[in-house]
Amino acid sequence: MGAAFGSILQHVKDKVKFYKILAVPSIAVVLLWWVLIFLKYGSDISEMSAVLSDAYTTPNLWHVIASLAHIFIFAIFFFFIDKASRKAGKPCEPKNPIARQLLYYSRHISKYYAIHVPVYLVVLGINGYESFKSYQCWLLALLSIIVTEFIVRGYNYLYEKNRRNLSK
Repeated sequence: MGAAFGSILQHVKDKVKFYKILAVPSIAVVLLWWVLIFLKYGSDISEMSAVLSDAYTTPNLWHVIASLAHIFIFAIFFFFIDKASRKAGKPCEPKNPIARQLLYYSRHISKYYAIHVPVYLVVLGINGYESFKSYQCWLLALLSIIVTEFIVRGYNYLYEKNRRNLSK
C-alpha cells in the first residue's frame, strides 16, 4: 500500500490541495472509528485492546479503512510540518529539538516505517511468539523507537559520508 500511495503521490501536481482533500475523509473516518469503539466498549480498555489486537492480525474491511485513515492523517501531519519548516523552498531547521525531531521523521518517514516492523518481529521471535503484557508493549514501543532511530540515523550518516567521498 505504501509503494502504491507513493507512486500516486509522485504524479500529484498540487500536494497541498491533495492532502487537504485527503484530510477530510480521513479525519471523518478516524473520528467515526473512535466514537464507535468507545460506544461499543466504553472505558473497558482491556476488552478494547483484546478486540483491536485480534483485528490487527485479521482485519475486516472497516478495520483496514480505519487503519489507512490513521496512516493518512500522520502523513498529512508530517507533510504540513515539513512544508511549514521550509522558507523560500529551502529547508529551515527549527530551534526547538522536538520540532527538529518531528521534521527529521517527516523527511525520513519511509525508512522509519520500513524498519520498525522487523524490530517488533525480532522481539516477538525472542519472546517465542507469546503475547506481551501491556507494560511490556509500552517498553517494546520505546525499544522500537530507539532501535529504529539508531538504524535510520546511522544509515543516513553512512549514506551522506559515502556520497561526499564519491563526489571528491
